[in-house]
Amino acid sequence: MTTQPELLCRARRKDNNEWVEGEKITNGNGEIFVISEPMTVLTCTHKTSADKTDLAIIGCFEIIRESLQVSTGRRDKHGKKIFGGMRVDAWTGGNNYIGCVEWVGCCWILLGQDFGVYRDIEIIPDESEDGQ
Repeated sequence: MTTQPELLCRARRKDNNEWVEGEKITNGNGEIFVISEPMTVLTCTHKTSADKTDLAIIGCFEIIRESLQVSTGRRDKHGKKIFGGMRVDAWTGGNNYIGCVEWVGCCWILLGQDFGVYRDIEIIPDESEDGQ
């Protein structure tokens, strides 16, 4: 399996719909996985057939593609990691803004708002956040 590691991200697991956080990888078949720490790769070559190898990755989860969110590299005022697609409550210039964090062109912005330096950012959880 050839993989290309990418930025820190989070997504919902296909098997149980829980959030998992880690590195995103895409295998040669186009399937997307998130590798959380710690990861262990187990390889088993069958004695009966030298060319058959089984690969098991512990800590690697197939994800629901539509739930994939990339980290902004920032945290809210409570220390929670902010990922693209999250709704946040933020302050700038004495004004309060609520919006969705999105990557546009070259930077993360609060969608629908003017560019600005936002302070006191707080993630707004929705029903699908499960308290995270």
